[in-house]
Amino acid sequence: MVSVPPAAGAKICVFGSGTFGTALGTVIARNGFAVTMLTRRPEVASSINEKHINPGALPEYQLPALLSATTSAKEAIDGAAIIVHCIPVQSTEPFLGPLRDLIPEDIPIVSTSKG
Repeated sequence: MVSVPPAAGAKICVFGSGTFGTALGTVIARNGFAVTMLTRRPEVASSINEKHINPGALPEYQLPALLSATTSAKEAIDGAAIIVHCIPVQSTEPFLGPLRDLIPEDIPIVSTSKG
């Protein structure tokens, strides 16, 4: 449990680059947090990082400069104050299984899973 909210500028990791993950990552970044979104697709990470556009989700919106993306779970998780889990519930177990050893035991995970 987080006793003190993270300070503005703290790194927040978002699992998932679909519409919901992109929307939540955008809201978090607009509130002054550095967001690193974990995506499976290299072309999505490149577009987000270079053009600030997610071509697969909400492509009509410019993403904030504080939102970046990576295909590396280690890179996304390292230094994060919080993880926001935006993966559909039916995909949660296979998604999180390989990440088990990368997620620190004391990092809060906010689950926004639906589906």
